[in-house]
Amino acid sequence: MNHKMIFYTLGQILKLEAALLVLPFAVSLIYGEFEILAFVIPIAISVGLGFLLTIKKPATTNFYAKDGFVIVGLSWIVLSVIGCLPFIISGAIPKFFDALFETISGFTTTGATILDGTRIEGLTHGMAFWRCFTHWIGGMGVLVFVLAILPNADGKSIHILRAESPGPQVGKLVSKIRITARILYLIYIAITVTEIIFLVCGDMNLFEAIVHTFSTAGTGGFSTKADSIGAFSAYSQVVIGIFMLLFGMNFNLFYLLLLGNIKSVLKNEELRWYLGIAITATIIVTFNVFYGYDRITPIGETIRNA
Repeated sequence: MNHKMIFYTLGQILKLEAALLVLPFAVSLIYGEFEILAFVIPIAISVGLGFLLTIKKPATTNFYAKDGFVIVGLSWIVLSVIGCLPFIISGAIPKFFDALFETISGFTTTGATILDGTRIEGLTHGMAFWRCFTHWIGGMGVLVFVLAILPNADGKSIHILRAESPGPQVGKLVSKIRITARILYLIYIAITVTEIIFLVCGDMNLFEAIVHTFSTAGTGGFSTKADSIGAFSAYSQVVIGIFMLLFGMNFNLFYLLLLGNIKSVLKNEELRWYLGIAITATIIVTFNVFYGYDRITPIGETIRNA
């Protein structure tokens, strides 16, 4: 096991987390909330540790499958501990384990929360942004982004990509793993921007559209409202439902679509099972709710809820 390379990669990830924390910090400043210490302290810790771990590049950059899984596991621990600090320092979630739970739930796109409706709607814009942004980061995986920007990412990095990326099968789309990671993230960003545009065309303002798109990307469900997307129009609910289905797909298939290889996409067994299970489950829940419990609710609303 290449311990030096593992710690070097962790250092790169810490520096990346510092860069990511700048975004909610900027949002906080834009809305005049000025939660300076809540973001500056974790940013400083991430930058400091990151530079310490990357001050000397390892002599050998070789690592294998077990190294990839160790990097992924340690990364999520480090990211979560640093990522929960804004909640603690700001007082939004003062208890360490509560804040850690909320952050892990975000990064892992689980969507479970310790916050009640009042506390959710009481979050500042900066904290609400960071909370939902963890879903977006975890949706594709921060390590995939690291591979996209690291200049020395090569074929051996496929072990990280396979350990981190969504979907049961991940392979190199092109010869260089760094280019593969970039393609995956460009597709991810393109779908994100598209959903934001659709939501802004509905009853969401730009901030609400952005944070709910983040939650959709991770299929986790964090929201700025106590009633979640139930607080918005049917149009917004349909848009989120459709894009959540898209974000749950294997992103290799989107790349094949861009290449015009529609036949391979249609023949993909994973996609068939994915859509089949989703459609079947929706039909079952719809009939169960509409005919078994509440025939007062219109069928259209019942389908959306399902």
